[in-house]
Formats: sequence, structure tokens, C-alpha cells
Amino acid sequence: MATTAENNKRIAKNTLLLYFRMILIIIVGLYTSRVVLNTLGVSDYIFINTHQMRKL
Repeated sequence: MATTAENNKRIAKNTLLLYFRMILIIIVGLYTSRVVLNTLGVSDYIFINTHQMRKL
């Protein structure tokens, strides 16, 4: 059975990895939105987003 110190290390490591993953996903999402916005233009980008919201 794992000791308390080992459990605390594992929790800290998992927390840091989850924060890193969350920051990476945010960065990728922001970059992707920027590329799509530049490619489609504002009017098409807004149309696609509002069309997707209706499906929900």
C-alpha cells in the first residue's frame, strides 16, 4: 500500500499535468479560432458558430 507521501506526490504530479493539458488545449483552441477566422472572414465565422449553436 502506498504511503501518504507517495500519494501526495502522485496527486501533485497529476495536478500539474492536468494544468499543463488545460493550458495547451486553450492555446490550441485560441490559435485554431484565429486561423479559422482569418480564413473564413468575420461574416462566415459568425454564421458557422450560430448554426452550430442551433444544433445544441
